[in-house]
Formats: sequence, structure tokens, C-alpha cells
Amino acid sequence: MTELIGRQQEQQELEDLYNRKRAEFVVVYGRRRVGKTYLVDETTAG
Repeated sequence: MTELIGRQQEQQELEDLYNRKRAEFVVVYGRRRVGKTYLVDETTAG
């Protein structure tokens, strides 16, 4: 798991959803330029 400051809970939730055996629809929302895409990319990489 990549070390993202202050995002451990969000990253764990995304990993749990990613590792499920069925398809999931996930909405990631928030203010602009806070790292939403980076969070998803780093969580699903590797």
C-alpha cells in the first residue's frame, strides 16, 4: 500500500471494494485538486 498522508481510511475502503468478487460502482467526489484521481491510481496500481 502506498503511503498517502491522511488517506489511509479512504485507501483501505477502495482496496476492500477492489478485492471483492463482483463488480461495484464507486463514486469518488470532492473539491477540485485534492488528489481524487491520484488516490484511485495509487490504490489500484500494482
